[in-house]
Amino acid sequence: MVLLLTAVLCLGGVIVVEGVGSPMLLEEAKENDARVLEENVGRTANFLELEEEALHRQLIDWSEWNETHDFIRNENDDYIDMNLEEEMLENIRVQHAAFFDESGALYYETGLPGSGTAEAILRQHEEEGDPVVIHAAEDGMMMAAVHPITRNDGSDPAGMMIMSRMLDETYIENLGELLSIDIAAESAARGDAVAASDRISRTYRLQTQDAGQPLELSIAGNQTIYNSQLEHLQQLKQTAGIVFLGVLLLVLLLTRKYVVRPISQVALQLQDVQLDQRRGTRTRIHVPSRLIETQDLEKEINSMLEKLQKSHEEITELAYHDQLTGLGNRFYLTHTFTDFTAKHGKAALFYFDLDGFKQVNDTWGHETGDLLLQEAARRIRAFFDGEEAMLARVGGDEFVVVTQAAPVDRLKQTGALLVDVVSREYRFGSVVTSVTASVGVASYPADAEALSQLLQAADQAMYEAKQTGKARAAVYAEMELADGFTRRETLKRDLVKALSRGELRLVYQPIYESGRKVQGAEALLRWRHPVYGEVFPNQFIPLMEESGVIHEAGRWVLRESAGQLKRWQEQERPDLYVSMNVSKAQLSEYRSFLTVLDEVLSETGVSPKKLQMEITESEVHYDDSDLVTFIEEVSRRGVRTALDDFGKGTASLYGLRHLPVDVVKMDRSFMENIPYDAFNASVLVGINSLLQELDVHVTAEGIENDEQYHFLLKHGITSMQGYYFSRPLETADMEAVLQKGQPALDA
Repeated sequence: MVLLLTAVLCLGGVIVVEGVGSPMLLEEAKENDARVLEENVGRTANFLELEEEALHRQLIDWSEWNETHDFIRNENDDYIDMNLEEEMLENIRVQHAAFFDESGALYYETGLPGSGTAEAILRQHEEEGDPVVIHAAEDGMMMAAVHPITRNDGSDPAGMMIMSRMLDETYIENLGELLSIDIAAESAARGDAVAASDRISRTYRLQTQDAGQPLELSIAGNQTIYNSQLEHLQQLKQTAGIVFLGVLLLVLLLTRKYVVRPISQVALQLQDVQLDQRRGTRTRIHVPSRLIETQDLEKEINSMLEKLQKSHEEITELAYHDQLTGLGNRFYLTHTFTDFTAKHGKAALFYFDLDGFKQVNDTWGHETGDLLLQEAARRIRAFFDGEEAMLARVGGDEFVVVTQAAPVDRLKQTGALLVDVVSREYRFGSVVTSVTASVGVASYPADAEALSQLLQAADQAMYEAKQTGKARAAVYAEMELADGFTRRETLKRDLVKALSRGELRLVYQPIYESGRKVQGAEALLRWRHPVYGEVFPNQFIPLMEESGVIHEAGRWVLRESAGQLKRWQEQERPDLYVSMNVSKAQLSEYRSFLTVLDEVLSETGVSPKKLQMEITESEVHYDDSDLVTFIEEVSRRGVRTALDDFGKGTASLYGLRHLPVDVVKMDRSFMENIPYDAFNASVLVGINSLLQELDVHVTAEGIENDEQYHFLLKHGITSMQGYYFSRPLETADMEAVLQKGQPALDA
């Protein structure tokens, strides 16, 4: 009976595999092969887009150049010999270049295409409005970039310049080698060859907007998964026909001993690796007699773990370091400061920026500014060579150095030497310029025990250095001892009565939808001290938290911003919302805050959906029950919650599953060098995609230029905030913006 049952089971298995399983598996294998091929098509398309961007940037470098400008003005006779030789064009991978004067007449042309090509490209550019066009010329397809000819600073337009790259067989062949993809021009012979080799192909069309024919690329791939699946199914059918009861029983026993148990061991070990992030761990299968298969499994899994560890190290290197200077970045500083202080016990933090850096950018351009930052970073690195120190660039021209602790006099001396090193003359070819540095120094744990507070202390000292003449170093400890009481203590004392004296006020920074319409405003607290004038929020907010004034001020902000929202809604802006910040300290008394929230909603009658509470990401701990309860209670009332400065602190996408916020505001650090910083761009787009999957709305902060704005629009991020649109505005100025009722930008 057992043998008969085994035979029946085997026959039934063969029938099921042959009639049902095989077609499904083979169809799935074909789909997987097709999916791999589609990915290669996508890679090809992405590469061609990057080629267009690179060609455009290259043309900008040439066209916004005084020598080119002088050439088109007949003031540079050596321009062609010096710049347009055949070898130079080969170096920049350009086969055609043309220059038009201000009247639109062709001034000079060189390269492969025939007569009339440059004029046709210019007409196509004017019709399409794109900086890069795909043009079908008599000699073949071309990728052509067009840009006005100006001086270095973009002034005095003098004509147009064209650079073209031939998309011929040589280009396609090089493209295939670079991407490791089988790419060729589409043709009947190509189709026959692909079909004869039992492969599959897809056609990618690079369409032109003129009367020319599109460039069709044939992208081929092997049916690797399908053939492997077919072979596997054939082997399975052969094996199923010769299985007997004894073999089945033996297989059951051996499977339990040599397969189930080893795989369970591997699964448990991999689970430990995943939970504990021990990427250096290697698996080990423990069985009485190790089979080749289990050895191979162990070998392959360990190989996978080694690759995963290497990839993680590479990603970590990119994530923790500034791509321009090679120094660490804010993430690096945050994640290594604890280890540094645990090792040394005490530490000193130097916080400084470059005085006059903006003038360098405005005068000589951002390229010179980047060179200056790189040279400043090199000097800083050389200055601390031989010392155990953490070096980081935390902002545009802001640097932080963490060293071992030292007496105040020595810290002040080191700061002065550092100012001298950074302030020396900078020479880049014919450009000679200079900047100075203002340095603030704070000590751990004497001045602060948390990195964020230590940075604030050093920042205050740096501000003191700037206020007292710049190009000097100030030590926070000396500020604390000056004149018997500190400015900090004075501010802390005066904060208690600041609200009753009417010294606090709210300003509003608009939040735009696609740059066209104000969809909301962030309420920001400001303090005008009767003696010191405007006090920075990063100075008085921590003092509010220390003194407890933050609770009274927070309730005032809630009432004031909700009342202002009510007035705006009565002015026919019912769609507007207001966002306000809630600090970690306020959450310790969140119940009283919620009581005031209920009163405000009842008194003003504003819709809860039009209020938003922002919680700073650096203050988030996902196991904080008060925080989770606060968010749940706020959401229950219909009020939205937002996680501010996301990416600046230690928050993670995994943690967001346990922190049900409605909005994530991406920190301004992601916008640095966008779209030219490939790492920041990839991380920003990737996080936005993942947050959309989690049904979390994204707002981008710190938008400062046109390139960032259009990059965000291109990748589906439409909610934006930053100085590119508007600085924080007084109430009257904000109302003027709302009353205009017109787009802020021309998209």
